[in-house]
Amino acid sequence: MRNDWRIYLFFVFVFFIGSGVLARLFSLQILDYNHYSALAQDQHQIYQEIFPQRGEIFIQDLSIKKRTGQDYYYPLAVNKEFYQVYLVPKNIPEENREALADKLSLILDLDKDVILQRMNKPDDPYEPLKHKVEKEITEQIKNLEDEGVGISSEIWRYYPNDSLAGHITGFVGMDDNGKIGQYGLEGYYENELKGKDGFIAGEKDTAGYWIPSLGQEFKPAEDGADLVLTIDQNIQFRAEKELNELLEKWQATSGDIIAMNPKTGAILAMASRPVFNPNE
Repeated sequence: MRNDWRIYLFFVFVFFIGSGVLARLFSLQILDYNHYSALAQDQHQIYQEIFPQRGEIFIQDLSIKKRTGQDYYYPLAVNKEFYQVYLVPKNIPEENREALADKLSLILDLDKDVILQRMNKPDDPYEPLKHKVEKEITEQIKNLEDEGVGISSEIWRYYPNDSLAGHITGFVGMDDNGKIGQYGLEGYYENELKGKDGFIAGEKDTAGYWIPSLGQEFKPAEDGADLVLTIDQNIQFRAEKELNELLEKWQATSGDIIAMNPKTGAILAMASRPVFNPNE
């Protein structure tokens, strides 16, 4: 009888240990199933998103159509290849940071203190510095021949006519999910312009290479639709010019001009002030 308490204590101990094991198994197999299932799949599956080309926006030139009988369109919003300049702070020795920041500040027109702040992360393998950099500027970056500075290409929205019809097009900006149309046509027709993502998926070996014999799943990306406006480039330009002159004459701060085809109702020009440059 004197040992009964020890037996009782032993069973209590086993009970709590068993309960803990069961609780852990329940957590792993039920509560956290999706998480660990995704980890397991990631170890033997390749999945790569394929991004579509955003649809472009065009305006017409009725004067050319009148002369030739053929439709002629000018790009109002297109996709253009730019470059991103980024830092690799772990490859920049501390004694070189000051001089490198001076050079980058001049080339990229960035504040030196901002550059130094991003450099002062010695274990960081990647620190973005500037987006939408023109190719000519990247040549100057390459001439630095510094392992602490990198360049990668990226596609951004570009508006060849700058502020012309800028209030009509709107612009493409960034949110938590990536690039998105904001305001104007870019925002209103976001779903039509952005297209649909695709993907390629397959099995990979222990080295991370695709295994052709196991096949693959492929869904091509669907590019966005183009928009062709009834706006005429020449009439739009003239309307904006006239509006600027009227505002200056009457010392006004805002105004609008709309030109319409009286037979069809098609909008030929839509000028508004104040205006902005969607490239900036």
